[in-house]
Amino acid sequence: SISSIIPIIIVTRMIKVDIIDSLISPVLASLIMAIGVFLLTNILDENLINLIIEILVCGIIYTSVIFLIAKDKILLSIKDFKNVE
Repeated sequence: SISSIIPIIIVTRMIKVDIIDSLISPVLASLIMAIGVFLLTNILDENLINLIIEILVCGIIYTSVIFLIAKDKILLSIKDFKNVE
C-alpha cells in the first residue's frame, strides 16, 4: 500500500540505501524456497507431521540460500553488532 511506500521514499532520501540490492537476496531465497514448498507438497501426504517437516525443510532452505548469497554482509553485520557497546 502507499502507506508503506512513503516511508521508504523518505528514508532513501535521508539515508543512502540501495533498495534493489537489499531486496535481491530475500527475493531469490523466497523463490528457491517456493520451489521447495511446491516439490514437498507434491511428494508428501497431507498430515500434521508432514506439514511440520515441510516448514522445517523450507526454513532451512531459505536460511541456507540467504547465507550462501549474502554471507559477507551477514558476517559483517554480526561483527558490527558485536562491536557495538
